[in-house]
Amino acid sequence: MVEYHDTDGQGEDTWGSCLGNGHCHQYHEQNLTVQEYHSIGIYEPCNYASNLAYYHVVTMICDNQVWHLPREYTTAMAQAFTSLTVGSAFWHGSHTLLGNIADNRFIDVVSFIAHQASLQNLPVSSLVRDLSLMPRSKSSTATAQQLADMLRTQSVDTWTEAIADLDTPDYMLTFSGLVCTLLTLQLPEDEADAIIVP
Repeated sequence: MVEYHDTDGQGEDTWGSCLGNGHCHQYHEQNLTVQEYHSIGIYEPCNYASNLAYYHVVTMICDNQVWHLPREYTTAMAQAFTSLTVGSAFWHGSHTLLGNIADNRFIDVVSFIAHQASLQNLPVSSLVRDLSLMPRSKSSTATAQQLADMLRTQSVDTWTEAIADLDTPDYMLTFSGLVCTLLTLQLPEDEADAIIVP
């Protein structure tokens, strides 16, 4: 984020360029504040700071000793929430298109892990597990590692392409999958079938 700020983004995606342009979500908080660290202008200081709560989620994941999931899932969730902290702060701080993409795509990764973890002990097809007609290039846990590696090792000027390479379902589809799984597990089959429209 600091690197992207210092170079004023890339091309037309300059710091603050998503304000009022229609290709990014617009939020009520528009309070450009320059933080002391590196003199970075932060467009939504409250929303930017609120992303630290995701780090608290990571510490809770690490502190919990009674998971009923393989460690690869808890590790992936910690990686994904750490990444989401960065991506969401990047968006709400910068109002750049890359920040917006990072925020939304990192939610895709978190929700995909939750979806695949929820199906871990259920006999489901790869179509349901991947939420795709074609097999995905990586599992959700491998995708979390791919994302963590990108943030740790790649320059921000490569992130647009690297984020595009994350093979995940859109989080709206994944959240639907999670709801369908919960309804299927909690309700009698006829009630679940009446609610869940194919």
